[in-house]
Amino acid sequence: MHEVSLMYEIIQTVQNTAKEHDINKVTSIELTIGDQLSILPEALFFAFECLKKGTILKDSIIKWEISPGHEFYLAYIEGE
Repeated sequence: MHEVSLMYEIIQTVQNTAKEHDINKVTSIELTIGDQLSILPEALFFAFECLKKGTILKDSIIKWEISPGHEFYLAYIEGE
């Protein structure tokens, strides 16, 4: 289940980016996921729900958009 390691890295990136921009609480993130990748959005959601506990993302939601191709990236972060 490589989605767990992917989500771990995403959460680390979000936390680092939030810190750089003085964001103390992340409310939402959105991912773009290519339809040619072997990534299951439901597995990413499960990993997100488990890994966000105890972080500045603890009350946040995750959204995703499926796009054609092999793209996978963090599209945006919302916070306060």
